[in-house]
Amino acid sequence: MSCGAKSCLSSAVFYASPDRRVEHVSTWLGRMLAAARQALQRKRQRNRLLELDDRLLQDIGVTRDQAREEGRKPLWH
Repeated sequence: MSCGAKSCLSSAVFYASPDRRVEHVSTWLGRMLAAARQALQRKRQRNRLLELDDRLLQDIGVTRDQAREEGRKPLWH
């Protein structure tokens, strides 16, 4: 009998020992926290980019319009 990867994985985690389930949840939680941390760091960098004056933007080869476009991106991009 064959099953889809998702249902097999779910069953494997469900029937695993409690320690294995905790490890699975902690791995998932760790990845989620890392992704959130990275998204917030990107947002802070974009905000700093928006604060640069035209001279500094020119130094790094970015126009004001490009900086605005980057700064307006949503948190998850």
